Amino acid sequence: MLDRIKNALSRVALKLPPRQLEVIAGSKPYVWEGRALDPQLHVVARVYATESPLYSFPIKLARTLYVESSKLLDSQRRESVKVKNRTIRLSSAAGNRSVAIRIFNPPQLTDEPIPVMVYYHGGGWSVGSSDTVDALCSGFAEDLNHIVISVDYRLAPEHKYPAAADDAVDSFLWLKNNVSHYGGDENNVYVAGDSAGGNLAAVVSQQTVKNGLPAPSAQVLIYPATDMRNCTLTHHTQSEGLPLCGNTINWFNGMYMGCDAHKQEIKASPGLAEGKWLEKLPPAIITTAGFDVLRDEGEAYAKLLKSEGVSVRYHEYSHLMHAYVTMTGHIEAAEVAVKHTTELIRELIKR
Repeated sequence: MLDRIKNALSRVALKLPPRQLEVIAGSKPYVWEGRALDPQLHVVARVYATESPLYSFPIKLARTLYVESSKLLDSQRRESVKVKNRTIRLSSAAGNRSVAIRIFNPPQLTDEPIPVMVYYHGGGWSVGSSDTVDALCSGFAEDLNHIVISVDYRLAPEHKYPAAADDAVDSFLWLKNNVSHYGGDENNVYVAGDSAGGNLAAVVSQQTVKNGLPAPSAQVLIYPATDMRNCTLTHHTQSEGLPLCGNTINWFNGMYMGCDAHKQEIKASPGLAEGKWLEKLPPAIITTAGFDVLRDEGEAYAKLLKSEGVSVRYHEYSHLMHAYVTMTGHIEAAEVAVKHTTELIRELIKR
């Protein structure tokens, strides 16, 4: 499977003109509501459509395939960034457990404390790891000169809801109390994540504020999942023909949630939160992709926060699709989008 995908996508790396990419894709440009999918991504979508979907494999094999396929179009780890792996011990009402973290130190680390990004990877709460966002996190560390710490929260179905959410909150609190040992500024620790990781970053922001705990200084949500009910328009209009399809979403949610009743809880669906306490949430950057089942709920969450008086910078990359942050090695538009997001973060996070 991976070899076939790799061989097919090698043509994308040639950066052929749009007309030739259209021929390779074997169809006209993918257009929806005035949006046109990037020609390179159109080829990617067509290639993945010919392969067996992730949900057709046993979970352990699916995890391996997810990590390996994520590397096919991704960039490489920045050589100037120093990386350390370690394990931290968490203890809370959720129990005692160990969680692995990966620390990305920027090349210009000095004696002066610097901002810290706590990053939660995507993967439907059941696949993915620090490996799948290794290049992305190293890029953030180098370009922002921030310490970036990726968290390997527990995965479903072995650890169902709210395990990932509990790990996200508890690891943030542990790191906020300990980042000074790594050269980080304990007063400028913020959260970020993509997809399921964006969900967790939003949950951390909400749960800490709602419960009167030390909260992130900011939140960066990249195409976040914010409503587990999957009832927005794009869950119908964008559920087929793209790598993240409706069946895959249902597979992920089924493994993580276990019980449909939990979908109404804000620890699972931060987009359903209500109350005056929302105005205390940290400032947010929320980005979405035009061709993504999660687009509408990400936009809706940005509107919710704005309506409560939270400072929000929202941007839709209308020509991109889900998972573009792991495609920056070969997809030019994805690289441009991540650079733009990096600049948004730079503007928001002040030393």
